[in-house]
Amino acid sequence: MMPIPGYEAVRCAWLRIEAEGFVLHGFLLYTLGDRPFPDYLDGPGLSDLDGWSGRECAVFVLRAPSQEWIDYTSKAGHSWWRVFGNADRETQDRMRERLGRFDAVTFQFNGESRTLASILAPPVNEFRYRDEVERVLERFGCRSTDHPCLILFRSLRHQSFWFVGLDDMLGHTIEQMRNGLREWFRGPDFKRVLTEARHA
Repeated sequence: MMPIPGYEAVRCAWLRIEAEGFVLHGFLLYTLGDRPFPDYLDGPGLSDLDGWSGRECAVFVLRAPSQEWIDYTSKAGHSWWRVFGNADRETQDRMRERLGRFDAVTFQFNGESRTLASILAPPVNEFRYRDEVERVLERFGCRSTDHPCLILFRSLRHQSFWFVGLDDMLGHTIEQMRNGLREWFRGPDFKRVLTEARHA
């Protein structure tokens, strides 16, 4: 998985992404109203999908990486860290130090225990977010309503891609959605797409 701020981040880093040697790339696209996708990605989703997509497939998701993600990828030598995370290490170290001061302070917030740093984090601008989702959909010739979905592709240099509609998961519980995504990534459709991408 590769959390990114927008399509432009992928386009600008494409040579570094290609150097990582992925066979397949993808965008997991959803809007903030496509429940339970935002809730799932705020919870175990990033970790789950990072494992299920495997080492040959990089899936980009439009979201800011958490501090846990940054720390994990840095220590693990993850592809995300090499491509995006290590770009401005000094700034990230200063930000980590500042946010670390607030991590000891916790509050009950909407029934959850949250750190002050997470509460003070800038909110997601849902309109900007929706615009980014539409920008990626447009890039691949899809309609602005074709979300949630997974768009898989071999390279940004080519027009061909595989489209996986995920709207059948809307309204499900997080656990049902998690099970459905796990089954898709371990199932024959993902294996077929990966095989086709290897031989493209």
